[in-house]
Amino acid sequence: MLFNLFFTLFIWAGLKVIEKSDFKYFLFLIISLIGGLLTKQQMAVSILLLPLFIILAVWRWLKQRNHKLTIKAIIFIVFTLVLLVLGIKYGEVRRIRGFIVAGHNSGQEIPLVQHLVWTFKHTIAEVLPWYWGVFKWLGVVLPRLVNQIQMRLLGLALIGLVVWLIKAIRQKKVMSTWQIGFLGLAAAIYFTAVTLWNWQFRMAYGFPFGVQGRYFFPTIVAHMALIMVGLTSLIPKRWIKWGLFILALWWLILSFIGLWTVVKVYYQVWPLQTLWWQVSQYKPFWFKAEWWFVWLGFYLISLIGMLVNIVRQTRNYEIKES
Repeated sequence: MLFNLFFTLFIWAGLKVIEKSDFKYFLFLIISLIGGLLTKQQMAVSILLLPLFIILAVWRWLKQRNHKLTIKAIIFIVFTLVLLVLGIKYGEVRRIRGFIVAGHNSGQEIPLVQHLVWTFKHTIAEVLPWYWGVFKWLGVVLPRLVNQIQMRLLGLALIGLVVWLIKAIRQKKVMSTWQIGFLGLAAAIYFTAVTLWNWQFRMAYGFPFGVQGRYFFPTIVAHMALIMVGLTSLIPKRWIKWGLFILALWWLILSFIGLWTVVKVYYQVWPLQTLWWQVSQYKPFWFKAEWWFVWLGFYLISLIGMLVNIVRQTRNYEIKES
């Protein structure tokens, strides 16, 4: 959870840096990066994105032809590189090398193309359904109809992203293209890193690590943003409010379906007294009996609040233009 938070903050800060190369956003970007490096080795993939921000920021600062600002920019970049080196040295990145070395010394060579084909099939058949919900040690997934709807939405979103990109290039939406490109690049780099790491793991141990959908949650913000942009680009402007409302309502229903699936798998749902007794086992006082009505109430209020907020923001569904 902590790592997911750091990566989400990194993505948010990256979008802000693209919008405006402000020192405070750049600092936030570096802090989230260092925090991620100290938490898990996967954060190392975000280092590949860092040069993009440095180049963009330096280019903007040099355009202003401000001597003092240029000196500050150089000092800040040097400071950033020092922090980055320290984060890599004392963080979790060193654990990656062990798997890579083990993979090359095992003698179980697997062609990369073969692994990529296997990864594609595995992603479509298992990872994507697991992404939306998998429980009881991979034994229970969401209803088949839910996964069918989600897969079709993903297909439409992909088509919509292509349509959006063509329109953005024609209309010269520079900042929008940069932001969507960054989100896509962040998701693609993370997926590629997990794929290559799993390749090394297969060669090291003779079997795949068992990549699950939840392994890609660090970039879930990028995924959801890309899906929303892709789907809304296919909706006529006069229907955009209703389209966003239906999408938001579907995500809310999906949340309920996931909750119901979990409850039905782990507990006896009827009578209610038995359900409350079972969910209260081994829990502290605040998570027993009648207190569950309070937490469920907060849960419902938060979901409804999210739906209302999305409806209010429908007029601003487009990303800011540069």
